[in-house]
Amino acid sequence: MKTDIENIAERINEARQKYKPEHVNLLLVAEAPPSSLDRFFYYEDVKDKDFLFVELSKVLCKTDNVAFIRSNKVKILQTMKDAGIYLMDLSDVPLTEDGCYDTYARCDLKRRFLDKIEKEDAIDRANTVIVLIKVTVFDYLYKDLKKAGYNVCNERIPFPSSGQQANFRAAMSKVIESMK
Repeated sequence: MKTDIENIAERINEARQKYKPEHVNLLLVAEAPPSSLDRFFYYEDVKDKDFLFVELSKVLCKTDNVAFIRSNKVKILQTMKDAGIYLMDLSDVPLTEDGCYDTYARCDLKRRFLDKIEKEDAIDRANTVIVLIKVTVFDYLYKDLKKAGYNVCNERIPFPSSGQQANFRAAMSKVIESMK
């Protein structure tokens, strides 16, 4: 019998796999799915507080119309898939409510993530551009990914909430423009 956390991980992974590209050109790495599971990036019917999806879509679709973005989420996710844009999280499941985890769990998260990315056939070390979203994720993974030969963006890109939306959009616009 599966635990609640295993069921959550399976549900999140199923949604993620539906939009996984055959070849990843741009890999976004965030910290974890939201603690409110109904707001997960790859869920097709999110009503609010889907900050990462909305702000990334504003950059990709060149619109500030959130109603348009939400009503076209399936099309936008498919466009992202077709363009080779994919989101992975450091943690497969939401973190504790305050976002904290102890040192042992943190080391285990890093090891598991590095193992997971290593096994991803859709990711090309030299050509897939990896963007680490959130300063703590950047500080936590950048050196290890770079040392392993991945093409990691050398910029601390903030998570697009708490007033960081414009900074996120500016940074992502630069990354996407540099890929053309």
